[in-house]
Order: sequence, then C-alpha cells, then structure tokens
Amino acid sequence: MRIWRGYVLALTMTLFLVPAIAGAGPIFLTGHDPDFHAQSSPGAKNLLREGLNFVTGGTFDDGAATKFLWVESRISPPAGHLIGEAGLNSIGLILGTNYDRVNAAELATVNFSNYTAIAIASSFGGLLGQAELNGLIARKAVRSLSHRLAPPLVSPMVTLTIPPIIRSG
Repeated sequence: MRIWRGYVLALTMTLFLVPAIAGAGPIFLTGHDPDFHAQSSPGAKNLLREGLNFVTGGTFDDGAATKFLWVESRISPPAGHLIGEAGLNSIGLILGTNYDRVNAAELATVNFSNYTAIAIASSFGGLLGQAELNGLIARKAVRSLSHRLAPPLVSPMVTLTIPPIIRSG
C-alpha cells in the first residue's frame, strides 16, 4: 500500500450508506480536500484518484457504463473556495462520461442505481453545502453525520460506494 508523504489521513469507515437492500460498499473519508487541492497539487491528484479508485473498485475512469455521481452545490465559490468538480477534471475525468453531477435540488430525483459510487465534494475548499447533505440524508443515501463527525456538520471529500447489487436509491 502506498504511503502518502505525511499529509494523508485516510479513514476507511463503515458509516453511512443505509443498507435498504444490501450492505454498504467501501467508504473513503479524508479531511484533506483533494477535490480542492488537486487543482494545483500532484499529491492531491493522486489522493483523489486513489480515493475514487478504492470506492469504485477501479472503474472511476472507465467511461459511461461505470459512472459515479458527484454531489456539490453550484453556488459561486466564496473567497478561499474553488469548485471541487474542477479537481475531477484535473485528473482527466469528464462530466457525462466518467461522472454526473447533482446539487441539492437535483438529489430528490436522481436514480442512484445508475452509479457505481457517490462522491461528495469537500465542504471547505469545495462547495458541499448543508442543503446537499440534507438532500443525501433525506434520500437515505447517507445517515445523519451529526453524531459521527465533530462540529460543524461538514463532510470533507467523502466518497461512498453503492454496491452493484443495491442498484436503488
């Protein structure tokens, strides 16, 4: 396993997918905001690539048959933030080919069975908002994180997998 030169703390946790039909798949949770930092750092690009590789079983860059879902607000980035999706583009991923994106308003109708994983933007650096988290919780894609993460209720670059056998949201 790769050792990430002192700045990577990757936690693999069985946390928040509600097993409506089957158990949860791999989860990669990091506080390093690789979607933000990948836009300027080769190390963060590697971290983002490896996190997506882990939760998708190596299919994150295979094309339309194995797309993942990217969850991020579409607000104008506040000072000190970047659009996290640009981190995906920095590692060669293409909207519509490798991933689809949704914001809070679109979460209510997305069909999770179309995706191999849910990737959630970082909340500081990227543009994950409380509305997106609430939308994921409402869809039972994630359980409430309030008892799992220290305040404030934010989720820095979380990638989750929906196992192929679930195929429902």
